[in-house]
Amino acid sequence: MKEKLVFLIINIAAAFALSSFLYFMGVQSYFILNTLCVWFFPILFLLIHDYIRRNHYYKNLLRSLYHLDKKYLLSEIMHEHIKEYSKKEREYREYIEAWVHEIKTPIASGKLIIENNKTEMTKKIEEEFNKVEEYVEQVLYYARSTNPAEDYIIKKFCLMDSVKNVVKKNSKAE
Repeated sequence: MKEKLVFLIINIAAAFALSSFLYFMGVQSYFILNTLCVWFFPILFLLIHDYIRRNHYYKNLLRSLYHLDKKYLLSEIMHEHIKEYSKKEREYREYIEAWVHEIKTPIASGKLIIENNKTEMTKKIEEEFNKVEEYVEQVLYYARSTNPAEDYIIKKFCLMDSVKNVVKKNSKAE
């Protein structure tokens, strides 16, 4: 209930304000009472459901802890779970990096074919290849980023040069 205290206070205050407004507007008490019931029934239902769910979870947790033969191994079990999760995360990141490098080969081949066969159609295809290449670079960037705080380099730079480079990179050469 402590976690839900602010939520309850806000709802009680809002219900009181609504009831007062309806009362001063001349609405009958019966309708005001019905409005409050409609207001608080879902809230009460959610609070009871949340309590039962949490109570069940903590009872199962305590029961599992009680039946644990060697309680001092609990930290070891947690350590093993964290180690397993870290291994899976590392393997996934390695898989993504390998996939990105594999997908770059057909992209480069396609761009080379386009370069050797310039037409209006291949210019449009090249634009799409460039978009795919940018998305692949984003995937690689996110796969390699383990700590977002370390991914940013804060330094001074010339804004005009950056804008020119971006415009040049994204312009359509006609």
